[in-house]
Order: sequence, then structure tokens, then C-alpha cells
Amino acid sequence: MRRSLHRGDGRSARGDGALSRLLSRVEIAFIYQIPLAARRALDAHPERRSTDEWRLHRLFPPFSSTLAGHDRVGVLLCSHRFGELWLGFDTDVSAGLALGTNATQLQVATGVLAGWTQLGIREGIHFVEKLDWQGFLRVVREVLGPTVIVHDPTAVPLMLADRVKAGIKNL
Repeated sequence: MRRSLHRGDGRSARGDGALSRLLSRVEIAFIYQIPLAARRALDAHPERRSTDEWRLHRLFPPFSSTLAGHDRVGVLLCSHRFGELWLGFDTDVSAGLALGTNATQLQVATGVLAGWTQLGIREGIHFVEKLDWQGFLRVVREVLGPTVIVHDPTAVPLMLADRVKAGIKNL
């Protein structure tokens, strides 16, 4: 069962069916937020349903060197015992532009590069549990900078649907 949430401000979350079945008490989701200008454009033209009805730009190669903003990637862990912990990277768009790409693709390429450095460490199948996570993060930090860590030990854990109802800005 895939669950999907969509908010008026552009956030969307999708649960992973296979993992959700294996870990019934764990909520797993992919969350994104579109830029405010895009949200306003969508709200101003609800009749437009197809990408053919919009003037679009390619993200790669970047169509403009005047792009600004950040792209965040990470994981949010919540528990009754330890509160909330977010670990991830906040990549400035300019970091991607300097390499002729965008921040999202830079993050993806960094993950692939860091994974590639793991090849040959062990023979056979590479399971995530056996990953040299310190070596992996060392490569990622060289490209994306330091890990961002936000911990609130007193936070009450909320399900995604409850966060949406409460209007929490940073899911």
C-alpha cells in the first residue's frame, strides 16, 4: 500500500509500500517542497493540467547562472525516547552551478561517487548494513560540506498526516 499526501504549499510525501509492510510501526516517506514562485504559478492557473501548457526550462545543463537557493537532503528520525533528529546536507545552488549542474544532481552524483568508492572493499553482494559509512560520509562531506545535524530531544513524534494537519513548515 502506497500512501500519498499532497499539501497546498507543494509538499508531497509517499510511503514505500514494501518497507512499510515489513516495518509496520515505522513511517517511511519521500518529501519535497517546490519553490514558492512555482507554487504561486500553479495556484494562479489551476486549469493547466499538462506540462505542455507551461513554459518550462531544463535543469541540466542549467538554463541560468542566476539561480539561487538551497537543496536539502537528509533523514528525519523520530522516537518517543529520543525526540527528533535530522541529519543531512543543505547544498547551495551555486555549488552545483560551479560544476555546470544543479544542487539536486550534485547531491545524487555525490552519493553515487561515494558508493563507487565502496566497490572492491568486500567481495560479493554489498549490503547497506555492511557499508563503510564513515568512508562514505567522508567522500560526501568533501563535496557537499559538513553534515547538518538538528536534534530536539523533547519533540513529540508525529506521523506525517498529523504534521500536515498541524501545519508544521519543516516536515
